[in-house]
Amino acid sequence: MSRTKVFLVTALCLYCGRVFKTKEGLELHQRARHFRCSAPGCPRRGQRFKSVSALHAHCLKMHPDKPLLYVPNAYRACSSLGIARLLEFLEGTESSSNELYIQILAFHRKKLETLHPRRRIRFAFSTT
Repeated sequence: MSRTKVFLVTALCLYCGRVFKTKEGLELHQRARHFRCSAPGCPRRGQRFKSVSALHAHCLKMHPDKPLLYVPNAYRACSSLGIARLLEFLEGTESSSNELYIQILAFHRKKLETLHPRRRIRFAFSTT
């Protein structure tokens, strides 16, 4: 009987499910992949923003005809702007008891279990 290896998740992108070794790597990924303006003709096209809220404010100010409706490059289940703002708020308060937060973690846990079928997924951060 062989032992099951543990896949320890220390930092998880809640938009696309990618796993990182450090929180800094996660923040760099989110700024480069999810918090970047990609509107054609924008003078700040390609600029990285610190959060979804900052990107949303930029889009409202610079592109009033094309507001930001979803988080770029995210799973459809996690791309809603309302969900993104709630997750941003929960990260700031260090609260993980919200039902939506727990559902999103369960969604990503299923994805990780299909990618790593012989490993047990364990989150290094609090999930309850």
